[in-house]
Amino acid sequence: MLTLFTLVGMSIPRKISLTGILAGLVLFGLSAALASPLALLAVLMASGSAVAFTWSSLGRRAVIHGFVISVIGAVLAGTVMRLMMRWVALSSDLSPRFTIEGTLAIFGTGVLLSLLPAIFFTHFRKRFGPSLKMGLLYGILLSIAGGLPMFLLVLSEISIAREPVIPLSAFLGLPILYTLVLEGTYRVLERNENHIRAWQFQRS
Repeated sequence: MLTLFTLVGMSIPRKISLTGILAGLVLFGLSAALASPLALLAVLMASGSAVAFTWSSLGRRAVIHGFVISVIGAVLAGTVMRLMMRWVALSSDLSPRFTIEGTLAIFGTGVLLSLLPAIFFTHFRKRFGPSLKMGLLYGILLSIAGGLPMFLLVLSEISIAREPVIPLSAFLGLPILYTLVLEGTYRVLERNENHIRAWQFQRS
C-alpha cells in the first residue's frame, strides 16, 4: 500500500497517473451504481492511467505481461459471458440470436475491462509473490470490487432470467477463476522467459 511519505516523494507523472486511476475507479463505482454506460469510460481512464503508472514504476516488461494476461483473461471472461447470455435467453423462453458483431463487441469490452485488474495484478504479485493462495485472495477482492458492480450494471438485462442467482454466481465467481488464469498465464510467461535466457546464455 502507498504511504503518505511514498506519495509525497512520488514523481509528478506518477502522481498524475495515480490520480487518474483513483478518479476512474470512483467514476466507475458511481456509474455502476447508476447503471450508466459511463462505467466503461471510467474503466478506460483508470486502465490508461494504470498502464502509465506501471510503466514508470515497474518498467516495460511488467506492462507487456499485463497486456498479455489481460487478453487471455478477456477470452475467458468473454466466453463465460457469452454462455451466460445464452443461458439467460433460453431460460426466459427467448430465441438467442448472436451475431459476429455482438460477439466481437463483447470480447472487445472484455479486453477493456480485463486490462485494469491485470495491471493491478502485476503490482499485487510483485508485492506478495507468486502464490495461488494470494491469487485466490486477489480474485475474491476483485469479485467484490468489480464483479458485484458489473452485476448491478447489467441487472436490468438479466432480471428476465427465471433464476437470476445463476448470473449472479457467474459475475461473482468469474473474477476468482479469472485471477487463477492470470496467475497460470504469468507462470507460463516467466517459465518461457527463463528458457530463453538459458538458451541465450548457452549460446554466449
